[in-house]
Amino acid sequence: MEINNFIVSKKNLNSKFKYGLKFIPERVLNKYSDYMLVILRKNFKNKEFYNICFKKSTGFNNFTFHEEKFKGFIDFLNNFYKSLWKGKREDEFTIDDENKKIVLTLLDEKHMKISSVKGENRVFFLLNKEEFKEYILSLDAIYRERKILNSLKSTDIDFIKKEEKKELYLETLYILLNSSIDNRDEDRFNTISKEINRIKK
Repeated sequence: MEINNFIVSKKNLNSKFKYGLKFIPERVLNKYSDYMLVILRKNFKNKEFYNICFKKSTGFNNFTFHEEKFKGFIDFLNNFYKSLWKGKREDEFTIDDENKKIVLTLLDEKHMKISSVKGENRVFFLLNKEEFKEYILSLDAIYRERKILNSLKSTDIDFIKKEEKKELYLETLYILLNSSIDNRDEDRFNTISKEINRIKK
């Protein structure tokens, strides 16, 4: 799976968008039009929220999560991953009502389907086991990073443990390392590997 991060310039004053990740699974018909997104944004009250998007040439679904709901979604993904090869075939995460949900379905020993449902509109992607895990780790890395940074802004918390910073940074580096392998980007792989070795010393 190809994973790309992107940001919007601060010069774009009208934008409440902060940054996001774009996921392009291996099994898509068109790598330019078919992808999943997770985007961190701010609303008119300057409160952060997350957009989870599923886009194909045949349709587009977009869901908005506040922090607690986003964490619940990550937990849902993690729980399904842990039970994938223990007989669990399908589970769903309801967003607002039964018309808005994300459905996970086990297809075989190595593949699963993630479907976004919004009314009559359904957009789905096929993921292998490793792609599903990368998706979960990426969402969790974004959540944890924002949790840490927002905690630092609090007057009650003046510091963050060095080991927590190191662990979060390493998780992000490993996600990027896997992406460089998928894309056969040797230069990027070598650069990230050196940074991982430096941090782990």
